[in-house]
Amino acid sequence: MPLSDVKVRNLTQPGRYADGEGLYLQVTPHGRRYWRMKYRFSGKEKLLAFGVYPVVGIKEAREKRFAAKQALSRGEDPGAIKKAAKQKVLQECWRRPETEPVLQVVPK
Repeated sequence: MPLSDVKVRNLTQPGRYADGEGLYLQVTPHGRRYWRMKYRFSGKEKLLAFGVYPVVGIKEAREKRFAAKQALSRGEDPGAIKKAAKQKVLQECWRRPETEPVLQVVPK
């Protein structure tokens, strides 16, 4: 049976609570709630993190699960896609803009 927003809000017992199709909510002993999806790719079991509840709600977690399932059906690893996107963002953040002046040492 899929989770509801009321049920998720009231979960306090640590454990994993399944929503279906590999998606579950992991509740830690400290009461934090994390959306995760378990899947298999190339014969290996993998885990994909979608975010923390309530920042990522049920609807958004299910949409992310749907996108991950589509990637799997195309033969792509959703974890690798997420990692590549994250790497691209990091590279963009650290790239020096072309218009930024380069410091030059001027002799006295």
